[in-house]
Amino acid sequence: MFIQPAAKVFWTRLIAALVILLGATMMWLQPLKAAQAEVNQDRHSLGFAQNVYEVKLGEKINVSLLLKGKDRNEDVTTVAEIFTFNQRIAKSYDHGVIEGINPGTTYLYGNYHNTIYDTAIAEVRVVGEPPEDLELKFDSDEYSMVPEEPVEFRVTAKGKDGVVKDVTGDVMLTSDHFHVVSFYGHDNIYEIFSDIPGEATITALYHGKLAIAKVTSYKQNLKLKLDSEEYSLLAGERLDIQLTATHPNGRTEVIGPGRIQYSFTDNPDVAWVNKITGELIAFGPGEATVTVKYRDFTASAKVYVYPKK
Repeated sequence: MFIQPAAKVFWTRLIAALVILLGATMMWLQPLKAAQAEVNQDRHSLGFAQNVYEVKLGEKINVSLLLKGKDRNEDVTTVAEIFTFNQRIAKSYDHGVIEGINPGTTYLYGNYHNTIYDTAIAEVRVVGEPPEDLELKFDSDEYSMVPEEPVEFRVTAKGKDGVVKDVTGDVMLTSDHFHVVSFYGHDNIYEIFSDIPGEATITALYHGKLAIAKVTSYKQNLKLKLDSEEYSLLAGERLDIQLTATHPNGRTEVIGPGRIQYSFTDNPDVAWVNKITGELIAFGPGEATVTVKYRDFTASAKVYVYPKK
């Protein structure tokens, strides 16, 4: 291919300029690489004093978190954030204190200065035999409930000194039928919850000791009733009414206005129920039957409205 003399000169000069630019860039990068290497050499790293910590059941140990530099290590345990992955195996406290709660293995994490440094990780092993003088139990040996109606529970531990301690938040909970009974905890409130009727055995493990309880979830068969079978009002009057549910296990519960699903009247010109406020409202003289619904169950009452005198 024939190249014009002017074009040949242009390409020659362009290639020469690129070679010079590349050389200058390499010369500029050399000091930068050297500085980066020096920074990396002086860079601090975060790490625990040990890769593995072993703690006995019911005992506490102190761990140390170090900021490791080229020439020295700085102990930052008291100002760092240290926590365990599974608090029901090993519980973490302030200033690097770890307590063995249940047998098993979990991980310990340490953060310093909001992740400026890499997170430190260590293994925590909880070992030892359960204390013979420790008594662990649920607040009931048997629980009765119905699906979708949670029941609160607690677990307590009694030591050789006779002191009873609430350990609900520290125990490891299991259910042999999680569809029948599962667990839910929030804001120091712990509940068992049921999706379907049936029976289940629940267990709580603490310091190697086991507590057992039986749970029976009955088929939902509520009996609803209003606080009266008949109401008498004057036109324009309002009356607060109360809806009560009786569960299969005999437990009674007042159903607040906000939980009423809907209300119905066969004569809206006479009376109806405001499901938001729970008020029975009389409009004009006559008779009406009002019905309220909660879940799949209903309760009805007769309403007589008289004219104002």
